[in-house]
This record gives sequence, C-alpha cells and structure tokens, in this order.
Amino acid sequence: MISMKMRCFPWGGNAVAIEAGMADPAMAERIFATARLRQVEYAMPTISGVLLPPYVDDVYCHSAVNRAWHYQNGGQWDWFGARLILAMYEAGYSDAATVALRQIAERNAAHFGISEWHDRAGHPQGSPWYSGSAGVLGRALVEGYFGIVSEFAALTIRPRLKEASGRIALREPVTGRRIAYDYRAEAERLRLWLDTDHPAPVSVVLTLPKGWSGVRTVTVNGRPVAHQAGQTGEDRWLRIRLLPRTGPVRIEVNAFPADQRTSRTTPALTRHPSFAKEGNPEIRLSPEKTIMRNPPRLEGRDLSRKI
Repeated sequence: MISMKMRCFPWGGNAVAIEAGMADPAMAERIFATARLRQVEYAMPTISGVLLPPYVDDVYCHSAVNRAWHYQNGGQWDWFGARLILAMYEAGYSDAATVALRQIAERNAAHFGISEWHDRAGHPQGSPWYSGSAGVLGRALVEGYFGIVSEFAALTIRPRLKEASGRIALREPVTGRRIAYDYRAEAERLRLWLDTDHPAPVSVVLTLPKGWSGVRTVTVNGRPVAHQAGQTGEDRWLRIRLLPRTGPVRIEVNAFPADQRTSRTTPALTRHPSFAKEGNPEIRLSPEKTIMRNPPRLEGRDLSRKI
C-alpha cells in the first residue's frame, strides 16, 4: 500500500527543481505528465494546485494548512504554476503550456485580479494583488509564449504562437531598449516583422505549426538565408541569426503546399544536416488548440509598412 507521503505530488518543489536545472529532460517530462494527470484526476481548474492529493485535516498543526484544499495544502498557487508553465515552454511542450496559461488567465480575468492563491473551486483567496504571481505569470507570457529573452550579450526571439497571430512591444526601463514584433501565421506561411535597438546579436527561433511537414523557403527582407532546423520536446523550430542593430526586418517562412505535404514520405526538416533533437519527445500531453483574440497594437505602429 502506497503511503500518503509517497502519493503526494508537490508542484512547487518540482517546478523549482526544473527551474534550477536539477531535472534532466526525462525527469522533467515525468513532472509535466504527472502535473497534467493530477489536474484532471482532482478536477482542478488550473495546473497550479500545489499539493495533490492534499494531506487530510489536522495532519498539520498550523491553522493555515491544517485543512485539506486550503492554502498550500491543496490550494492553487500561480506563483508555482507559472514556473511550471515556463518550464514546459522551454522544454518544447508549448501547446500544453499555452493551454495551461490560458486557463489561469481566464480564471484571473473572471475575478478581475491576480490573487495570492485560489481554493479548489477557483475562488480568490489571500492578497487580491499578489506581485509574486504577477511576476512569474508575466515571465510565462513574455519569455514563454512570446519567447522574448533579453540579456546583456544576447537577445532571443522565440515566438511559440504557432498557428495563432500576435503582437508585442516591450521597453526595458533601465536601458531604454525597445523590442517589438508582429507575428502573422497563415496556412502555409509565417511572417515576422521585428524591430529592436538591442545592441547584441539576435537569435530568432520560429516554432513551426504542427501541420507543417517541411519548409520550402526562408527569407530575411526578401533574401534567402541560412538557417538551422531542430526539435525540442514536441516543438519543431527554425533558427535564424541576425547581426546587432540590423534595424526593422521582415522574416518569412514558407511551407510546402498542402498537396505536396500529403504526398511526401520524408518530412523536409529531416533533410537538413544541422537537424538536431534537444530532449526526448516521448511525452504526450494531448494539448488543445489556442487562438489569440484581439492582439494588442504595437503602440500605434505598423511594422509591416517599414519594410
């Protein structure tokens, strides 16, 4: 018989372990899969349940955790859930991560705030404006979904929108640097208008839609460019490297037409000599399709007109 302690799945500790680099790819996959299964098993509205199953009443003496499904004994904490979502994005499970992020966003929007924690039914508890959750949810959105990671010596633009379209514009208050892009997805074409004054080299990594079996052309400002292709987890991607301060650029990736894709027996991505897998794609999370509605405007600017 499995003891209660062995049965419990502590979300927070596992999320932080992945964040700290303590979990190898296989271990991270098991954590993601277990988190999804426990969410379904215990009918949690989001992936943020911190301890499932919770300890029964009166196991702990402290009044904050001596009841099941209360506070950190089975409550929902986006402070930890968002860390797990960001880890899922980085490990190549963007479909499942986007579903989980949308669930949290919809719940928070319904209650007009970002609370400290939520009970099992999703009702807000504790502080109504919890900066800890806001910070990591912001990272999951900006670094995970929109894929912008700005560092001193490098800038990575890794949109994980796939079939959705969206825009984002950021400004770093300390440096004054600006980063903005407009991503447009069509059935057989991806377009990215990028504008940034970041002084470091730029790595643009486009996560390919699931329906694509191969890539026909990759261009920057209308000219063919060299690129690297690979796969991380379930996500297939293309990487393009740009020089610092290259100004506004238009990147376009075209897939093979649908009739050619269905007749191809070998996906085009496998033909690239640089094709390299990063991680193990064995996990199956059964993600749902997500569509971004009414994307924000880039401060009144239309990047497509600059090219």
